Amino acid sequence: MFTYTDDLIIMSENVDGMQKALNNLAEFCDKWKLDINPSKSKFMCLDQTKNAKCNILKYKDLNLEQLKEYTYLGIIFSENGSFVSAIDTLYKKGIKSYFKLLKILNPLPSAKTMLHLFDHLVKPIILYGCEIWGPCNIKIPEFIQNENSWKRLQAEFTLEYKMSKRNNPFEKLHMQMCRKILGVNNKTSIAGIYGELGRYPLYINIIQQCQRYATHIENIEKNTLLQKIYKSFKQSDPENDNKPNILSFNYNLSKMYKANNNFISSNVHNNTYIFKERYRNFWYKQIRKFGFSKWDWQY
Repeated sequence: MFTYTDDLIIMSENVDGMQKALNNLAEFCDKWKLDINPSKSKFMCLDQTKNAKCNILKYKDLNLEQLKEYTYLGIIFSENGSFVSAIDTLYKKGIKSYFKLLKILNPLPSAKTMLHLFDHLVKPIILYGCEIWGPCNIKIPEFIQNENSWKRLQAEFTLEYKMSKRNNPFEKLHMQMCRKILGVNNKTSIAGIYGELGRYPLYINIIQQCQRYATHIENIEKNTLLQKIYKSFKQSDPENDNKPNILSFNYNLSKMYKANNNFISSNVHNNTYIFKERYRNFWYKQIRKFGFSKWDWQY
């Protein structure tokens, strides 16, 4: 059971357990002369296989409405465990913030000021709650050998290649802002834009926040429900855990970086430096591959 101000969320592993919890809630409310808001009382069945069968749940004589998606503390949770809707909604909110910013800033200030405003006014919106949805949307691919030189570069830097592509929703708006600053079109090389402005893909920020969140949970002194769930994840084998969570995510990151002769520590700042250094190496190799040997990264 989760409570936050005047919100209440009840969780159960099966329908019978949920109905029993609702009955207990009804008894508690009757005892203390309380009631719930029927229009805001819903339920959702979480199941990635889409085979779950949910019976009608009742609170007293009220049949609760079943939802496919539910928003809690600003994050949209879907019945299939996907966060696609959540990321898309955050992207749309970020777009509104971005265009409001452009409307106010006319003419545009310096690139340094624009990037500072983006990092403090827009980025927090599109990365909101990434500690929750990040592990489910940043895939850590396996290293694959390939004879083709470009494919071999992609295989060596699989994470950097996949997560810096312009089709990632949280990167799309970042690229839009960078292009606006430089005055270039959509066909301009992403590597060129990053290098010119000294920017890094936002997946590095997401990884940083996920690791910081994991450290926070690890160091919680109180025996909270969140920490109990975290401990249950720790008891499972992260190598064989197919369900994305913050522990398996960090394990796969460490495994990938170890394979590439890097070291992931418990120090978030040190790890961020490693992620940035790896991306710069990927960037330099891209530039050399296309023959732009005189280009350099702008700090």
